Amino acid sequence: MRYVNEKPKVTKVKKNEYSKYGKLVMEQKEEFERQISNVYKEKQEDSKTISKLREERNMLQEKLAINKVQIEEYKSTIEVTSTQTTTYDIVLNVRREEDEGMRKQNDSRKMRMRWEDLKTRFSQDPPEFIRRRLESARTLLDNPHDTKTGQEADLESSQVQEISDQQLKMEGKELE
Repeated sequence: MRYVNEKPKVTKVKKNEYSKYGKLVMEQKEEFERQISNVYKEKQEDSKTISKLREERNMLQEKLAINKVQIEEYKSTIEVTSTQTTTYDIVLNVRREEDEGMRKQNDSRKMRMRWEDLKTRFSQDPPEFIRRRLESARTLLDNPHDTKTGQEADLESSQVQEISDQQLKMEGKELE
């Protein structure tokens, strides 16, 4: 009898286990369905983002094409303006050369005026040192073999040179 009594226990245990397995299978089935629905939702979201990204790519390609056209237009205007600027540079260089020429002319006029002023000044009343130089030169020309006269002339010319240097310094200070 014992054997008979044990059988129903075993069958009861199996039924309990089957009901547990049934619950597990149902839970797993529900979990799989949830995962499948989540994957499907993610796939839909991914397809939406992919379509948005494609639209953005198309818009960016259009902008790129527009920018390329604008760049080509700018290049052509830059080429035109660069040729214009080279002509402007040429004109400016010519004007600079003309200005430099005018400056040189003005400088030469000033130099001529200064030289003419000096000539008129010295021609009106020659300074003493010019007279002394002329006299020492005359004595040398008159007596070239006389060593005493040559030494005196050298001494006089050095004195005259010192005096002339001092006078030039004084005149230079006065002009400044």
